[in-house]
Amino acid sequence: MYHFGLEPLLKQRQFTEDLLQRELAICLQLLAEEKEKLSTYRQLHQKCQQRIDRRLQTPIAAADLTLFCDYLKSLAVNLTEQKQKISEVEKDVDQKRDDLVAAMKRRKILDKLKEKGRLAYKRDRSKREQISLNDIAIQGYGRKERL
Repeated sequence: MYHFGLEPLLKQRQFTEDLLQRELAICLQLLAEEKEKLSTYRQLHQKCQQRIDRRLQTPIAAADLTLFCDYLKSLAVNLTEQKQKISEVEKDVDQKRDDLVAAMKRRKILDKLKEKGRLAYKRDRSKREQISLNDIAIQGYGRKERL
């Protein structure tokens, strides 16, 4: 039975890879949520702008216009902040992806070593079995010669 001496290390690397996959999935989910918020802010901004345009077709109180303008400015600030937040989350996603790729490479190296060791063990075992079978055949032939 083949025993891979680095099995504990392989298991640890597999665990690390699984952990990084979960972290990447969480970051991707967060990125999707942040993009959804940005979309919502854009829709609000567009609706507010359309509402102001409709209201400007008729006389409007200065206080109402100021209120709309302040709200538009607030939405513009929210849009800018949300874009910045998305940029940060995208950087985080890229870093997590790079970490995951590196972890996968380290694990695959050990997988290849394990497979090479298993094949070498199988070849050695097959060779020993063939030697044993040859010895048995030689002994059987020797007995026939004596009879």
